[in-house]
Amino acid sequence: MPLNLNQLTPYLSVIVLKISNDSFNINSLFENLALNARNIQISTHSSGAIIYFKNYVENKKVSWTDDNNIVDRINHLMIVFKIDNYLAIYHSDNSKKNFIYKFIFRGNLEHEFKKLRLIRKEVLNAAFINNVKVKNLWLNNIDKSSDLKADSKVLSGKNLEEALDPLGDSNYTFSALKVEMGDESIGINTSDSKVWTKKYSDSDEYFDSLEILLNSIKDCDINNNLNFDPIRTLSNSHNDITQLNSIIDIQLSNIESFDPQSDEYNLLNNIVHLWDNWNFIYTKVGDTFIIEIFDGTINNNEIARLGIRLFDNLEIIIVKAIISSEIEDTYNLQKVFENKNIIKFWFDNNYSLINGSIFKQKFRDVSFNKFKWTNFPNIDVSKEKPTSLSLIGQEDSLFCWVKKYWRGEENNLVDITQQFVRGWLLCDDGSNEKADFIHISNETIPTISFIHAKGANSNTNSRNLSTTAYEVVISQAIKNLRYVDKNLLSETIDISPNNNVANLVWLNGNQETRINFKNHLNSLTTYKKRVVVLQPHLIRYKFENYNNTPTNRNRINQLNTLFVSTQITIQSLGAEFVVIGDDL
Repeated sequence: MPLNLNQLTPYLSVIVLKISNDSFNINSLFENLALNARNIQISTHSSGAIIYFKNYVENKKVSWTDDNNIVDRINHLMIVFKIDNYLAIYHSDNSKKNFIYKFIFRGNLEHEFKKLRLIRKEVLNAAFINNVKVKNLWLNNIDKSSDLKADSKVLSGKNLEEALDPLGDSNYTFSALKVEMGDESIGINTSDSKVWTKKYSDSDEYFDSLEILLNSIKDCDINNNLNFDPIRTLSNSHNDITQLNSIIDIQLSNIESFDPQSDEYNLLNNIVHLWDNWNFIYTKVGDTFIIEIFDGTINNNEIARLGIRLFDNLEIIIVKAIISSEIEDTYNLQKVFENKNIIKFWFDNNYSLINGSIFKQKFRDVSFNKFKWTNFPNIDVSKEKPTSLSLIGQEDSLFCWVKKYWRGEENNLVDITQQFVRGWLLCDDGSNEKADFIHISNETIPTISFIHAKGANSNTNSRNLSTTAYEVVISQAIKNLRYVDKNLLSETIDISPNNNVANLVWLNGNQETRINFKNHLNSLTTYKKRVVVLQPHLIRYKFENYNNTPTNRNRINQLNTLFVSTQITIQSLGAEFVVIGDDL
């Protein structure tokens, strides 16, 4: 029985498309995806958008028997939401959405769906991935599959852009992600032009949300508002097919990532057990890539010969495969090579073609941004320690600077006006140290800071950029990372490395004991962790501006790489990493 519009409250998950030819007939969508074009209901949204919808019943053969008389009776709903030439299509049968891609990219030229286009990924990026927190990421590796790196991974967290590994994740790209926009969470699959949010309990709310989503996309597209680099750590694609030279390898996607009822699964199921035994020969004639496939037996029989042509239709790279008529296409290889979800190509100049997009594989220099630039009043930055540890706070060394000015709070690491260090401060200097200083801040959620100090190579303002100045102190920080585990720290904190530091414990500037420090440490149930490298050899204006020569650019890149790789290691243990530099 037909439903009323106000009865519709499906999960908001839609394919978004653009009509490229005004002669497109909306009825064709229902004809192909909802049995026929009969009983379509039409309504108008308050914004002026047109809503087409139809509910129908489909009898579907069950998968657990070969008796064709046993079927499931399934109720389905299809909705087309139209604003000008922009469409959002919902279907309760997810498999029907694959028909849209199939006819747009692989259907004959006369098919009505050829008048539709996916929304460009740069438009979707601009509409939804600007100044937002990324909560979920579905990542794919653009490197060739190996034992040393995951082919794909799914991440979730509060703000994943901060959690990504700038080095290890730089050769991953996202196929989909979920972002937090105000009170809403919005999912975007840019390669398939999909957007999803949540299940709505009210029909008006559902269609109002759909109107906002589609208008956001329309506005970005009309105004050519594009975002080519939505998540800087990850690899981003382009569609310049002129960069692709000879094919050097092809690989199949993992069959386990597909629904057993999908076309992709069925195509892979015919060849996945044979693929690794096959031999491939790659050549190129003009713009056509030639792939000859042999079965790898003693006779090495030829299985297929394909001519591959690539076409850029703005949204994705389309692969067209022409298979030689001399050999029967036993394994449906033409369909395999034309399906962007199934096959991955690598080329001899470090380019790859994956999921319809081109990627360049290369090392990308990274930037470290967790500096705390500060002043060192009346301090000799080349002096690490006072003449005697009993004089900490009374001379002009970096140890004295910590004793005077360290604050360790989230938005106030250093305070050169304070009279004493707030919270607990312990000096642990010595051969078996956990850090030069350990500080516990006086905050609602306290932070345990592990401070590793090293004097600058020189105290003159003319000192140059140096990577070696940081190698020892960063090594010291890394080798003691095990102590960011509070239990391990507690087990060893009352064992003084040497008698010189046994009594160097303070609480709000007053002397305390290691036992009391330990008791307070053990009482913490919620806390943050921070590793600090205090090495003021680096002068801010030189680091930020001295990239005018190859030597200085190289040193800056080396420093950034050193700091970022250290940050990755420290963050993997749930701690923050900060470098203290000189703000002359």
